[in-house]
Amino acid sequence: KEALLKRKPYVEALIKILKRYDQEIFKYKYENDTYEFTDIAIMAINILENYSEVRDEIKFSLKEILVDEYQDTSDLQEAFIKQIENNNVYMVGDVKQSIYRFRNANPYIFKSKYDRYSNKDGGLKIDLNKNFRSRKEVLSDINLLFDYIMDDTIGGADYRNTHRMIFGNMMYEEQGKTEENHHMSILRYIYEKGCEFSKEEIEAFIIAKDIENKVSSGYLVFDKETSSLRPSVYSDYVILMDRTTNFELYKKIFEYLNIPLAIHKDEVLTNEVDSLVLKNLLCLIKKIKEKNYDVEFKYYLTSIARSFLFEYKDPIIFDMFENNDFKNNDIYQKCEIISKEFDSLTPVTLLDKVIEEFYLYENIIKIGNIGPTIIRLNYYINLSNELMNLGYDSNAFVDYLKEIIENEYDMKYSVDLGNIDSVKMMTIHKSKGLEYPICYFSGLYKPFNISDLKERILYDREYGIITPYFEEGIGEVITKKLLKERFYNEEISEKIRLLYVALTRAREHMIFVLPKTEESMSVDNIVDDRIRLSYRTFADILNSISEKIDIFTKYIELENLELSKNYLLTEKKDLLELRLMVNLEIYQK
Repeated sequence: KEALLKRKPYVEALIKILKRYDQEIFKYKYENDTYEFTDIAIMAINILENYSEVRDEIKFSLKEILVDEYQDTSDLQEAFIKQIENNNVYMVGDVKQSIYRFRNANPYIFKSKYDRYSNKDGGLKIDLNKNFRSRKEVLSDINLLFDYIMDDTIGGADYRNTHRMIFGNMMYEEQGKTEENHHMSILRYIYEKGCEFSKEEIEAFIIAKDIENKVSSGYLVFDKETSSLRPSVYSDYVILMDRTTNFELYKKIFEYLNIPLAIHKDEVLTNEVDSLVLKNLLCLIKKIKEKNYDVEFKYYLTSIARSFLFEYKDPIIFDMFENNDFKNNDIYQKCEIISKEFDSLTPVTLLDKVIEEFYLYENIIKIGNIGPTIIRLNYYINLSNELMNLGYDSNAFVDYLKEIIENEYDMKYSVDLGNIDSVKMMTIHKSKGLEYPICYFSGLYKPFNISDLKERILYDREYGIITPYFEEGIGEVITKKLLKERFYNEEISEKIRLLYVALTRAREHMIFVLPKTEESMSVDNIVDDRIRLSYRTFADILNSISEKIDIFTKYIELENLELSKNYLLTEKKDLLELRLMVNLEIYQK
């Protein structure tokens, strides 16, 4: 009690700062009529709570309210639905697929209703537990795994008794019958300290070789569109991981082995060469308008001269500044023309002029990846339009662009993989809602991210603001310990659900890649919550039921993999070949 009371002045100071910050931010949003999604949700709820005539008009005009993906509902969304519901809400969801806690999804909203409706309290529950996506063997293996690792306490669903999946697609048993093994495979390798190759490299080679063997041997998959069997192609295979850290490593190894691999992830807008060149070009025009020929000006001019837009040689650039002749070139003269009307241009027309005058679309063939580059340019065009509507002029727009790129703000965009015949690679979160015939699961030994608990100051819905206290050193309050206990339960529960989402992407075959472990836990002890609360990796989950799944294990001999560090040499060569290929294609057309 004393420790909690000692924190009072710290918490009061934090609340005072937060309230002032919130007032200033909301004032800015109000004055500029610009809001975030959360603001809009709160304002909508406030209208419904304070104006009964508005609430009743909406409530009594709706025959039915249908909510999809209900397991991902937040408290804010639930509060909104409660205002307008009239015993007419139809909710569809699966608590086992609630994996968005970081977006404030609250699976216990779903779970509490599921439990109450099961007892005919407040609503009707209909179980849609027939699965039409996957083969019988795949569903049988998923049921086997989750019977032991998911229950009401950890995971949030009584899997064994109420959530097991039932096979529903009889086409697999009729038109799709094959001699292939459709039960899960566990490919284990022995990893020793001091090995020349990392686990990541070994797993990439294992998966690449396995895909190569399956495609070359004509491994059969069932085509749902034609309702017939056919030999598998690269696009039938997907590699799922819980993070993007090693995606580029896989890309290099697959390129080295001549296996096409398409990575599906959000790209960071501000990290790309074309973004830096566009920013430097706009800054250069602004410098010329201001007649400010300082060191920064020279940096911008050098950057554009050396870039894919002009490709000046270094001696030419050096002479340009050595002889004070930097105005006598195409770059300066084009920028000067735009700079003369700079103040009269809007952010949109400024960007249009730069793109047109410097032939940005035509020049991007020199750097490859044309599709993503066009997506980025379109993003900047849309951004310029949004900022113009907020009252930004060209000066403010260029300053804004300079700030977000130089500070490397985490602005992301998605790239569509299209219909390319290539192996797909993505995170489990990205895969949600998708399905693939053969799924590989790698990087399972990577530790879960529990770094949030290391923060000095935390916030919790139940315990409020948690800070340490000071008395001859920094002390930890009991609420921090209670939060840790619940955090591990919720974090591990979500990781078990994340594994469930990953495995249910597979239609025909699940393949796990894991280092061999000497540790084994008895399945009889799996009911002990302490064992499951000690999970720190997906590998821990699988190893904890090794007695049940060892029958599916195959050991990989590393010497047969033809591991090679030569993949490190492929990047520059492939980039050069890509540029030549793209240029040749353009000239031919």
